Amino acid sequence: MRCNHSRCGAMTPVLFCYSILVTSHYAHAAPRSVDMLSQTAPNASDNQPSLERHIMRRDEVERKTGFKRAHIYNLMKEGKFPQAKRIGLRAVGWDSLEIEQWINERLAQQA
Repeated sequence: MRCNHSRCGAMTPVLFCYSILVTSHYAHAAPRSVDMLSQTAPNASDNQPSLERHIMRRDEVERKTGFKRAHIYNLMKEGKFPQAKRIGLRAVGWDSLEIEQWINERLAQQA
């Protein structure tokens, strides 16, 4: 049986089909991983403040700010970035409203 997905091509056996592998791999992953798949390309909603308060994980904070992990933690250490909140034994997150406020303050400084 051959795959007929445009990404794989007609000669790829279904067992090795890229679309099936990715779908089956992420089907059992945490919802956060599935969200990452659906948000690979930036969209208009990233530029507008979110309407509801939620806990942002590091990958979302990196997307919003354009900063990488090391820079975020250096800014937190200097007191120039909102502090992460512990949400589990090894997990941290940021308050979305604090991040939005921090971004708006930076934009206002440049205006």
